[in-house]
Amino acid sequence: MVDAFAWLRIAALVDAGQREQAVELLSTTMAISADEAARLVDGLSDAGGERRPD
Repeated sequence: MVDAFAWLRIAALVDAGQREQAVELLSTTMAISADEAARLVDGLSDAGGERRPD
């Protein structure tokens, strides 16, 4: 299971636009392929753009 710190770091990398580093960290942390990690990171990026106005 991925620890909370890793998820926070991955989210921060995605938010900062550092996709490749986020993919690498996610792939390594979860022991999944880079392609799978890239799809997950892209999903995080897409979800981050759908924020509701306050």
